[in-house]
Amino acid sequence: MEIFKDHGHNVLHKVPAGRLGYDFEQLDKWLDQAQRLGLWIMYDTRRQYQNATGLEWQVSRLKARPNILHSYTADEPDGQVDALDAPKRAYDQIKVREPYHPVSLCLNCENYYFEEYSAGADIILSYVYPIGTNTSWSAQYK
Repeated sequence: MEIFKDHGHNVLHKVPAGRLGYDFEQLDKWLDQAQRLGLWIMYDTRRQYQNATGLEWQVSRLKARPNILHSYTADEPDGQVDALDAPKRAYDQIKVREPYHPVSLCLNCENYYFEEYSAGADIILSYVYPIGTNTSWSAQYK
């Protein structure tokens, strides 16, 4: 993490591994270190954003952390064909518990239910995939 800071980065986005999401004991240590270094966090709930109980637990648990920049809910819900209202339901749930930080999501497809999916975010992100990059394979998820 210090390497990122030393190279001038000030925001980190930790992607939860596997289907269940984070190891919260490990995540707390990581968040503490980021806070000590003055790094902002884009908090990723992609594995749990459609699980109301899990999402509420995470938001309630993390809302007091001063270095959370924004929550990231849906990761390309249009490409995965998540329910059209899933990002909005997560957005509304987050805003009840934590109204002070923006909520973001990333869309993948060109105008594929853009209005419906984007209703669930304050910030719409996009991925820029370089030509020649194999984005369908990762050693971690083999």
